[in-house]
Amino acid sequence: MFQVIDQRLANVAGFNTQSFIVRIWIETREIEGEPMIWRGFAQQVATGDQIYFKDFSELIAFLASKSSIPYSLDSGLDAKERDS
Repeated sequence: MFQVIDQRLANVAGFNTQSFIVRIWIETREIEGEPMIWRGFAQQVATGDQIYFKDFSELIAFLASKSSIPYSLDSGLDAKERDS
């Protein structure tokens, strides 16, 4: 039987989990000498909501918007979590 050792792990094993499919690839540039570009796709499994992104901050914002986890792109933590 599963026993919660740490309350922080309870959310991982419990109802607050979300599943996402994330694909990331590098696109080469047609202009010689230009840097390669990261591209990606993310989809929330439960809803089918999806985005294509070219910046990892877009991915983080999507994941945060689809989950119950508060997140600020500035600090990585919601103000309530910072203050506690």
